[in-house]
Amino acid sequence: MISQTEVFLNASQHIFDLGLSETLMLRNYTSKNNWKFCSMIGGSESIRDLQESKNLFVDAFEFPMVESIFSIKKIFSALEKVFGTNSKSFAGKKFFITIGSIDGLSLLKEINKLTIPSYINKKDLIFIFDRRMIIRSLKNVTNNNFDVVNFEPEINIIIDEYIKLLTSNCYRYCISGGITEKSLDSFKNFSTYPNFIKAGIFTIKINQLLKNNLFKNILKYQSTEAKIISIMKKSINYKNDYLNVRELHMIKYLINSLT
Repeated sequence: MISQTEVFLNASQHIFDLGLSETLMLRNYTSKNNWKFCSMIGGSESIRDLQESKNLFVDAFEFPMVESIFSIKKIFSALEKVFGTNSKSFAGKKFFITIGSIDGLSLLKEINKLTIPSYINKKDLIFIFDRRMIIRSLKNVTNNNFDVVNFEPEINIIIDEYIKLLTSNCYRYCISGGITEKSLDSFKNFSTYPNFIKAGIFTIKINQLLKNNLFKNILKYQSTEAKIISIMKKSINYKNDYLNVRELHMIKYLINSLT
């Protein structure tokens, strides 16, 4: 499968509890399919994760659950410790900052106070709105046993206020959580359409050409994710129940989407 747009495979090492061998398998699979490889960094100052990502020659970094400007500054500091401040070390690399809580949303009110180091291109700092996590935070939901679509109109209106803050400061953003064909249509009501869509372990850069068949492309990558998860399950001997749950979810998602 040859990618005709910019597609990132998110290794999600800490969610899947992957060892180095499984991570290398995903890295090789990414290269084979002409995708970009995104490594999950366990915390704002996780030097070990950053060092591993350096050795893997990753194309992007994902920082989950960032909740303050100070945390972003700590990310910059950790990056400097591992990579230095040479802009060539970061050329073309993306930095995905996940917003998934009330505190995370609040930090965006101060986004104009954030100073980006000279070695990072501002357009490569991308904020992910994790709608499922934001719903859990705003509604005090204690589990994931709910459908995002039931909260979609309300949560999209809330998120759009923060989208305006980001875009007015020349940042790009990504949407994740419960992505359906109806969701993609609802995103047209945002003040600015998402620059990226994250569906499962794939993050897809949106362009005008892709918009016309966006849901079809998302289904394609969700089908690929189901296959990857099956391979990973065999590799790690079913050690993580999360993979079983995710696989069942993907099968249900695909059946519902195609019927």
